[in-house]
Amino acid sequence: MQLIFRKVIAYPVLYIPVLRSVTSHALHSAEPRMGNNASNSASISLPSESVKMVQEMVSQNSVVIFSKTSCPYCTMAKEAFNDINVSYKTVELDQQEHGNQIQEALLQITGARTVPRVFVNGTCIGGGTETRKLKEDGKLLELVQR
Repeated sequence: MQLIFRKVIAYPVLYIPVLRSVTSHALHSAEPRMGNNASNSASISLPSESVKMVQEMVSQNSVVIFSKTSCPYCTMAKEAFNDINVSYKTVELDQQEHGNQIQEALLQITGARTVPRVFVNGTCIGGGTETRKLKEDGKLLELVQR
């Protein structure tokens, strides 16, 4: 293990050394270390069962909303379907034991891990804002009825 000192500038004149330990693997690793390490390791070890579960749920239901209970955009998407009297299947990720794995599977499938992820007839139409816009434009019901 090596110790690395980094300078942190709080003010133009004041330097505060920050001590952090780094393993030799991290020093010599060829891959960049950006962002949250937890998300990087989760995507590498993503079980294919989560991807299969998402694909099966989407194929077995005409409308599926992957959501979180406290998310206002998720509520927006649900209200759009309620307004046009269309039933939907909801998967509340924050109430699922493997919610993070399902969210990583959504990233692999759709290119985004944000919620909501709304699927209509097997196609991801986006999130809450896109769903509301489709409803306002009179296109959401058309998509469901295809």
